[in-house]
Amino acid sequence: MMSELEKEIKERITSYAWDVVEGKILACQNIILACKRFIAFLQRDDMYFDIEEVEKTIRFFGKFKHFTGQYNHHSFTLQEWQKFMLCGIYGFKWKKDDTRVTRTFILSCSRKQGKTSLVSIMAIKALLEEANSQVIVAANSASQASILFKMASSYLKSLGHNIDKYFKRYRDRILFDKTDSVMRVVSADASRLDGLNCNFAVVDEISQAPNSDVYDVLESSMGSRRQPLMCCCTTRSANQSGFYKELEQSGIDVMRGLKHDDSVFTLVYTLDDDDDYEDENVWKKCSPNLDISVSRDFYSQQIAKMKNNPSQATAIITKVFNVWASTSNVWIPSSYIVQNMENISDDSFKDKTLYLSFDLASTSDLTCLTAMYENDGKFYFKNWYFLPTETLKTSTNKDKYKTWHRQGFLTLTPGNVTDYDYVFNQIQKLHELSDGIQRISFDSWNSTDFSIRLTEAGYNMQPYSQSIGSMNRPTKAIERLIMEGKNIIIDKNPITMFCFENAVPKPDYNDNIKIIKESYENKIDGVISIIMAYGGYQEENHYDGSLIDSITF
Repeated sequence: MMSELEKEIKERITSYAWDVVEGKILACQNIILACKRFIAFLQRDDMYFDIEEVEKTIRFFGKFKHFTGQYNHHSFTLQEWQKFMLCGIYGFKWKKDDTRVTRTFILSCSRKQGKTSLVSIMAIKALLEEANSQVIVAANSASQASILFKMASSYLKSLGHNIDKYFKRYRDRILFDKTDSVMRVVSADASRLDGLNCNFAVVDEISQAPNSDVYDVLESSMGSRRQPLMCCCTTRSANQSGFYKELEQSGIDVMRGLKHDDSVFTLVYTLDDDDDYEDENVWKKCSPNLDISVSRDFYSQQIAKMKNNPSQATAIITKVFNVWASTSNVWIPSSYIVQNMENISDDSFKDKTLYLSFDLASTSDLTCLTAMYENDGKFYFKNWYFLPTETLKTSTNKDKYKTWHRQGFLTLTPGNVTDYDYVFNQIQKLHELSDGIQRISFDSWNSTDFSIRLTEAGYNMQPYSQSIGSMNRPTKAIERLIMEGKNIIIDKNPITMFCFENAVPKPDYNDNIKIIKESYENKIDGVISIIMAYGGYQEENHYDGSLIDSITF
């Protein structure tokens, strides 16, 4: 039964959290979790919800006017999701000392949602909250940080000319002399940020930050403040190696109950894994301001651009749909891979002619075996992965490997080098399951002994060159099949997904391509093995003699 407090919040502020949980408002799983956590906080005995404080904050936002675009000169009117955001930041307080519960706020959504406007007014609010306030605006570059800072200055200007009696606005700082407070815009050079004493700090577009240096300095500067607020607002990027992804994931893990930290409030508006970008019914998940600050036509145009120019797909997927991409040069966006993934059981190999390939590790890393078959014009691929146990102690990917092994996707072999007996046994199993193995394609480098063993066992072993001339044709064919999404199924395996996320196309002057990786830890073995299996299929003669009866002599 709904409490009186819940009813009061719904009536006086917003019913957003309950509408999301009940399915009245479409939202991704991350936002559903955030709403459930919000409602659960209302039941806590050690904190309370300050309705008056939230209403005061909403009125404060309403004092400002927009200064660009279609809403120029219109008052800042908060949407329901934005009111919910303010509830999560300013509403909950500890009973023991009346300080705010939320100390770190993370907002991630697609572009054109007004997040920078929101946070710039939050920065102004922080400037007025206490004596000697120190509000710091930072980003990955001084120019990026200046965008939010200039927005705050412009919102102050929207209050009217009399505002200059209270605020002194300069190129890189705003002064509020009445309380000796200052808002400053700073560069991304952490070495120049010592001596700060922030009560509010924001790092804009933090997903592109190369490291946590600026964030760490700003957060550590808040130690003497009674109720500081660290704010991160961003759209996801291609930088999955940066610290932000880990920060965001930690916030999501808190909502999932995997970690405990009451002080973190995280809102990540994105698409769910099984969502189709072309389905306009799911756009609201990543774009809470859809039909307000961004139109459906804009999304339709971006999808058309993505189809017509695959090279732009990664940028569009990250910025328009707020979905992670592993690299700005990624070969095929993750969403397309996911849409072509299904579970392929071993039973599906019965009565099928198989084409195999393998990419062997040099000594102590990932080995992949691929089996492929064609059925009614559709191609099916399944990968098996092998790793020497000792690698779990030394590899930078050891945590991933351990997880994949527990999940059953990775086979560990004893010792510090891959035991190819495990690969051999899997090939034998596939031979027994199927109607036969037509061909096994392999990279001659590092595979001589193993290929001789398989040849002696009766298999048709064919070396497959890794040159760009040989890899170009099957690589482009696989790309076309995946992008079209009709005639290819790839077994659902997180290691294969990881390999695709790391796959980068390397073109030559004739527009031939082959797949490479940008760093040692970015494994692509599963992708290379898939391409080789299909390349081997392309090289074989598939004519079945069906025309012989129709020819007359």
